[in-house]
Amino acid sequence: MDLSIPFLPLECTFDPRSTHQWASLLNDIECWLINEVDTSHPQWEWGLDAFWMAFISAFPMFPGGKWCHWDPRIPLEGQFIQGWLNSDEEGSEGELDGVISLEHTLLGIWEMFCRHVVLFYPFALISTQ
Repeated sequence: MDLSIPFLPLECTFDPRSTHQWASLLNDIECWLINEVDTSHPQWEWGLDAFWMAFISAFPMFPGGKWCHWDPRIPLEGQFIQGWLNSDEEGSEGELDGVISLEHTLLGIWEMFCRHVVLFYPFALISTQ
């Protein structure tokens, strides 16, 4: 089954250093996961990690700070979010240790997002138009 990924490619104006743009992408991914992807489909787990990468990029202080509630049908699961939460608990190399800048954190997640997306979307990630 071929499942379209309507939030890709990203607009040519997408700036991975902007939490607001990540929040917009987060909403698009959430709608796609809830409305179009069956939990038994391989893209569900892929989408979960993409969702959590966008979520943390939109709310980089999570689980602290202010953040929006997500649809309860999206579990707090996946390799990325578990790694994020574990690094926060350990307080060692976590992005929340206060030493790493917001821009550095966002660009690091952007690199992970780019590598992750190619698994199901082997095209240009950002639109040229």
